[in-house]
Formats: sequence, C-alpha cells, structure tokens
Amino acid sequence: MDTGNLKKLNKFHVVFLSQNVIIGIGLFTLSNEISMVGYNQWLIPIMLGVLANITLIPIVLLCKKFPDDSLFKINEKILGKLLGKMANGVLFLYGLMGAA
Repeated sequence: MDTGNLKKLNKFHVVFLSQNVIIGIGLFTLSNEISMVGYNQWLIPIMLGVLANITLIPIVLLCKKFPDDSLFKINEKILGKLLGKMANGVLFLYGLMGAA
C-alpha cells in the first residue's frame, strides 16, 4: 500500500461521515417502527434524509465560524459560560445514555 497518497479527514468529512452512519443505523431499525404506514414507507427515508441534511447547515456554519474550537467551546462562546456549561452537561449525558 502506498502511504504517500493518504490524506487526512478534515472536520467536514467527519461531520458528514458520522451523520451518514447515524442515518444508516436508523434506517435499519426504521422498517419495524413504521410498518403500520403500509406502502408509503418509501417516502419516509427520503424525508428523513432531507431533514438530516437541513440540520447540518447550522453545524457547518458554526464549524466555519469557529474552525479551531470544539463543540463544547462553541457552546460556551455562543450561550455564555453558565448556559454553555449546562448545554455541555446535557450533551454529555445524552451521549452517555446513548452509549449505555
């Protein structure tokens, strides 16, 4: 393998990659949850994909505005010290519960 041609992923690649992984995992479990819809199931993944891409717009804009900061630092800069720390705590607990 030629390692001279390898390129590193930047922040935007990681955001889109993780978003697509989350959507893909959600689509595997979606068919059982929406089975009562019937033949209109084909429309729901398309709508969810469009909505997921729309939610990426503010994330990309924040990454452009604060290129060297993490999500936790961005929260503290935008929301202030107290609300930023509270939002970071909620995000941490959400991630912890999702991993459990």
